[in-house]
Amino acid sequence: MREDENVLNYHNALWLKLFLLTLILLITSYTVYAYYVNNPNGATFIGLMYGVFGLIAILLLMYYGIRKRTYNTTFGTLKGWLSFHIYIGLLTLVIVPMHAGFKFGINVHTLSFLLMAIVVISGIFGAYFYINFPVKFTYHGNELLYDKFDDELNKLINQMRGLAKNKSTLFKKKCDEAISLALPKGNRGWQLLLNLGTKSLPSETGYLNVLNKDMEKIQESEREDFKRLAILSLQKFELQNRFLAQMRLKNILESWLYIHLPVSFAMLIALIIHIISVIYYNGFSMFIP
Repeated sequence: MREDENVLNYHNALWLKLFLLTLILLITSYTVYAYYVNNPNGATFIGLMYGVFGLIAILLLMYYGIRKRTYNTTFGTLKGWLSFHIYIGLLTLVIVPMHAGFKFGINVHTLSFLLMAIVVISGIFGAYFYINFPVKFTYHGNELLYDKFDDELNKLINQMRGLAKNKSTLFKKKCDEAISLALPKGNRGWQLLLNLGTKSLPSETGYLNVLNKDMEKIQESEREDFKRLAILSLQKFELQNRFLAQMRLKNILESWLYIHLPVSFAMLIALIIHIISVIYYNGFSMFIP
């Protein structure tokens, strides 16, 4: 596997090439279809065939959710399925309008298409996050699990409190300020994503300036210990910055699923209603050319 390979160019861009080829065939076929049929719509035989192809594409889209949770299968790689999932999702944005003859109204048929469009567009954002997330995450160092972060943070805080024992009131005050600086309170879920419940951290340069100014106020006999305190405080500051950045990236990656998955099921329900209503009002004779 090439180092630059991702879900978009998986296996020498296999699915991208098939997507482009299929897109060309679809556009060509619809051009011929629209030329010979005065009123292209979903009730014509060709329109129904587009609908059948669209239904198969949507079912394959939905199957990815099953394949992702099936760990004991050799039916294609998960990365390959994701690549296929992305491109077939893009094709549905073309096939379904062709099925409808590019005619839409205020009805359940149009609703199913709009929901499908939301699913596909949110999936595009998901693909973007999937591709770029590892690079951005690496920028912030190795992954910090919540428990590991909590242990490291408490270790630094205990060392800082140890240095403040038997020190002047000012030293203890500065130590408490350094400890309380942006202690995470809302560091999970939407609170972290929207930066709620967590005091914003200053810039690293700004924080160093604060430490240097505090150093001048500390009495001479305590300055060596205050330097150690400043180093620990800076380590705590960097640890918190790193953890918050990583958690925000994780939550951004996961947040799009709160749109993608529920709308996928809503689309499926609307699609079922669409199919049932078409069969109910038109009967099975519409499938006969």
